[in-house]
Amino acid sequence: MEITFQHPKSSQNYVADINPNATPEVCLAGLQKDSFITQGEYELQNSRTGHQIPTGTALKDCAVLHGDHIQILEINNGAGKCLI
Repeated sequence: MEITFQHPKSSQNYVADINPNATPEVCLAGLQKDSFITQGEYELQNSRTGHQIPTGTALKDCAVLHGDHIQILEINNGAGKCLI
């Protein structure tokens, strides 16, 4: 299914043909491999439903549909991150 990923820090989009059984980890690894995002900690959220896609859960099991836009949310960044 075709999914549009929205960059966490810019207005860039990345359109990808994704297997419905893919998990967030698989999606993020591919986006990092293609240099769309840098190494880091991210969560995925379906823009249509507003729901987070839990780690280890297939996209199809989170009601992700062909044509959906998925926001990439950077976590553990900034003032709340412990650098020790």
